[in-house]
Amino acid sequence: MNFGSLCGSLLIVLLPVVATAQTVVWKLDNLTSIGGHPVTVAGTPRVVETDSGKAIEFNGVSDGLFLDVNPLAGLERFTVEIDFQPAAEGAEEQRFVHFQEAATENRAVVELRTLPNASWCLDSYLRYESASLTLIDRNAPHPISRWHTAALTFDGKTMAHYVDGKLEQSGDVAFKPLAAGRTSIGVRQNRVSWFKGRIRQVRITPRVLSSAQLEGQRQPDLGDGTFMNPIMAGDHPDPSILKDGDDYYMTFSSFDAYPGLVIWHSRDLINWQPVGPALFKNVGSVWAPELVKHKGRYYIYFPGIAPYRSIYVVWADNIRGPWSDPIDLKLNRIDPGHAVGPDGSRYLFLSAGNVVPLDDSGLKTSGEMKKIYDGWKYPEDWIVEGFAQEGPKILRRGDYYYMVLAEGGTAGPPTGHMVVAALSKTIDGPWENSPYNPIVRTQSASEHWWSKGHGTLIEGPRGTWYIVYHAYENGFYNLGRQTLIEPMAWTDDGWFRTTGVELTQPLPMPGGTAVTHGFPYSDNFSTDRMGVQWSFYKGSDADRDRYRFENGSLVLKAKGTTPADSSPLWFVTGDHAYEIEVEIDADAGATAGLLLFYSSRLYAGLGFSATNFIMHRYGSERVLAKPNGIGRSLHLRIRNDRHIVTIYYSLDGLKWNRFDTAMEVSGYHHNTAYDFLSLRPALYAAGSGEVRFRNFRYRAF
Repeated sequence: MNFGSLCGSLLIVLLPVVATAQTVVWKLDNLTSIGGHPVTVAGTPRVVETDSGKAIEFNGVSDGLFLDVNPLAGLERFTVEIDFQPAAEGAEEQRFVHFQEAATENRAVVELRTLPNASWCLDSYLRYESASLTLIDRNAPHPISRWHTAALTFDGKTMAHYVDGKLEQSGDVAFKPLAAGRTSIGVRQNRVSWFKGRIRQVRITPRVLSSAQLEGQRQPDLGDGTFMNPIMAGDHPDPSILKDGDDYYMTFSSFDAYPGLVIWHSRDLINWQPVGPALFKNVGSVWAPELVKHKGRYYIYFPGIAPYRSIYVVWADNIRGPWSDPIDLKLNRIDPGHAVGPDGSRYLFLSAGNVVPLDDSGLKTSGEMKKIYDGWKYPEDWIVEGFAQEGPKILRRGDYYYMVLAEGGTAGPPTGHMVVAALSKTIDGPWENSPYNPIVRTQSASEHWWSKGHGTLIEGPRGTWYIVYHAYENGFYNLGRQTLIEPMAWTDDGWFRTTGVELTQPLPMPGGTAVTHGFPYSDNFSTDRMGVQWSFYKGSDADRDRYRFENGSLVLKAKGTTPADSSPLWFVTGDHAYEIEVEIDADAGATAGLLLFYSSRLYAGLGFSATNFIMHRYGSERVLAKPNGIGRSLHLRIRNDRHIVTIYYSLDGLKWNRFDTAMEVSGYHHNTAYDFLSLRPALYAAGSGEVRFRNFRYRAF
């Protein structure tokens, strides 16, 4: 191998970028023009103010809007979303959005049917010539007088509809693209089935959106043959990625979340779907893991940092579990990386350049740990947090072992963390540093992504290579370390380097087949998402018995006295701005609330007890008088608009009152309070008794 040239040629594969139609957004904030189209008005609909902007109110008798345009014209695939608030005492059948082709009966309709107990269900309809399909489920009621989002999708074969991000019905229909025509809002086009309530917005997207996309969550796949970083928004640090045939699996440091070590699955490196957690027993804060497959068995090696620092391993014969209890390897290091020698012997590379042999089972060591590598010495004038040689990942390619590792410290200055590389013909070395070091590094605080580091090489579906790593987002440090991917190339002299792409611009998809990315965060608690979405902060074995699902509620036993010691339930989000809402019913001895939670040292939100409101800010409590009329049930809402937090409460989920203290939370992060975490939506129950949480809703904006 020739190491003399530092400018070896790079093989870069450029894929075509496909242009697509754009999303159409109609804001219903006036009666003259919608989406730039003139409006014909029937009756006397009114423009009204709501807590989320203007909307148009329809009286259910004679109010409607008509536009001489059909935004579905020519679309083979589409998603229609409507933000609306049905009112009480409306007719049984109410058609509130109707698209129809001119001079034919071909149409797409979204309507509702009223049900007993002040509720409604969604009714959607597609027709093209003799083919038609109606979707309706009268056993899926929703409360009248609250804001909802209805969605109708068609993918060229299957029609589906959703309410508040949850799939309710689907079926196949031979529907074809409509031609030009008209749209009516608030009424059927022949002026029957009048809608009573408010409509705020109609959105038409020329592709099918997932449940997560319907909530407005950040998505990497742009749907046009390109993607945007991050591929995993929000706190997904220290990514460990495994190629298993045509499948890819990835897991991350879960730190203080239990259940932990959630495994994700992909077939294209960009779209990821959760498989489930692999760790249920608390062994402390879980740091950088290593997910591997060896002789048909899956292993995750990871550090546990309490009650003492050690390396643990869990294993399974199926990636979907069941997973073993953690086995303590009694190694006082962090960041394991698995390797296999030429003779089949197994090893763990560890922090600070150490390696230790494993026995054939991979479940215990078979010799002493020894130091085999001193790392790469970066220039002395670089501003870094510390040397911190960690995160070694080992790849064998040809005659060489390649070590990819992190240096410079994971947080602190934005220019500190970096990815470096070395190679050797043997496990024990000598290890030669790459002439292209650092492979990845933030050069300036002006960049969009800070503290880039902790990388792993992976071969893509088309045989091209990529590096996956984490980074903080400039201006959104409290989202934690997010997962990025960029192409890399092998040089003529046997090394590898990145290809110089701009990470803030769309990049060509790696190929492969897309799975549905992510999942909706809204939760009606009809299914158990523990470990996939929800987890306990510093949860213990006893927390497994703290919760149950009952009559559409998450029932949580109270614990501790404040959010700090109550092990709140939380989940990771990666959006810059979002709103969360939940209905809470608490026993007399319980205190419950809705939070943005970083750790026991930093959180913000609002709670209530039998006698008081409790304002949470800076990780402390202020007991306040509870407004008159509030008992043991309350609706709470938190709006986090790019770090500016406003809080709302309501007795019925209809009329909302804004809490008189707003907050700023940009500093709720690791460089303030340590722990390597992120600021996350959370529910808590403290004191005694039980708390029932219902209808948790999430919406990014």
